[in-house]
Amino acid sequence: MLETIDRPAFTWAASRVAGTAHEASGEPCQDALTLRAGRCDTVPYVTAAVADGAGSAMFAEEASRLATRLFTGFVASEISDWGLDGLDDLALDAVYGVHCKLRRLASERGVHADHFATTLLGLVATAERTVLVQIGDGGIVMGSPWGPPWRLVFTPHHGEYRNESRFVTDADAMDRLQQSSFDGPPGTLVLFTDGLEDLLLDPFSYAVHTPLFDRVGAELAEHRERGLHKRLSADLFDLMSGGSVRSRTNDDTTLLAIRFDGGLS
Repeated sequence: MLETIDRPAFTWAASRVAGTAHEASGEPCQDALTLRAGRCDTVPYVTAAVADGAGSAMFAEEASRLATRLFTGFVASEISDWGLDGLDDLALDAVYGVHCKLRRLASERGVHADHFATTLLGLVATAERTVLVQIGDGGIVMGSPWGPPWRLVFTPHHGEYRNESRFVTDADAMDRLQQSSFDGPPGTLVLFTDGLEDLLLDPFSYAVHTPLFDRVGAELAEHRERGLHKRLSADLFDLMSGGSVRSRTNDDTTLLAIRFDGGLS
């Protein structure tokens, strides 16, 4: 799901594909993504979130969708009050809001919070500062404003086994939150759920496999119009729906790539 509330000051591509396991069982895709853009006073900003509902969670689809909407909606509604100097705290409070809302919703429905379990990867960016947050698995990979090399921002959360993760609904979620911020133009950011982890990252060292990132970064850089890169989004959908990906994962897959040409303007 992509939402814009102003003329975008960046180029992005996105795709979301239900895994074969969910297709076979008739279940919907339990990944979600939301992107919003706007202005704080006269300064453009973008906020985005990607989430993966836990396969064992009764309300996984609803939880991931709510998580991305709540995170980006909170940023959009509160950024003017927090101000551009408060983006780190704003992002932290947005995650906490998601945590509280989903746990409260579980209580209202008389179920354990695990039934709303979902990961959460989010960003808030302006031309001067970028804040990234993550709870759970999946990844955020960043390229410099001038191109590769690519680097993984956070180590994905895994437990003793690869299919274990942390979730924003965990009681200690805020203690597990990973957050990073930096000044200057954000360059290219790619957020993806754990269905793509083993294809895009080395499963042991978490080194970035660069070919797909190189291609996505180059195509976003060459795109002449800001906003959604429809052809690249369609190409990503075809790739993620194809045999080369599905032969290696039966999980839902989601990828969101955003390029800022020298910053937002």
